[in-house]
Amino acid sequence: MKLNNKGFTVVELLASFSLMMVVTIFLFEVVMELKNIYVSSSLETTVKNENALIARAINEQLADGVQVNNYDGTTCRLTNGDIVVDPANNIIRVGNRTFKMPNDTSISAENPFENSCSNGSCFLAIHYNVVSSDFRDGIPFNLVLNY
Repeated sequence: MKLNNKGFTVVELLASFSLMMVVTIFLFEVVMELKNIYVSSSLETTVKNENALIARAINEQLADGVQVNNYDGTTCRLTNGDIVVDPANNIIRVGNRTFKMPNDTSISAENPFENSCSNGSCFLAIHYNVVSSDFRDGIPFNLVLNY
């Protein structure tokens, strides 16, 4: 009687399944890391786009010869509207336009406004930081405008 030697042994099957599981675990870790990078960069892009829109709105607000009347805490009063940095509600308001930061972020700002005039030249500086657990560091917003 002749034996059929055309199959795999149990040891060979166990070794191949074990090797396949190790490769699958490493691939899963790579996919999860790529997903985290995608989420982080997508959120960072959204925040940077919002900051660019805010800078444009502030520029438009100051372009018409507007003067800074005063500023206190998180509000800067202009002759044609206010600029408000509201960390509690995660919004920036420029005049009648409101910009909301994405849900996974928060605005960090102690004293976001700085105003100075010398020799007939005045500038307004606005500083705040957008932070998230998805970012390694916060995304700073620094805008200095002459008026």
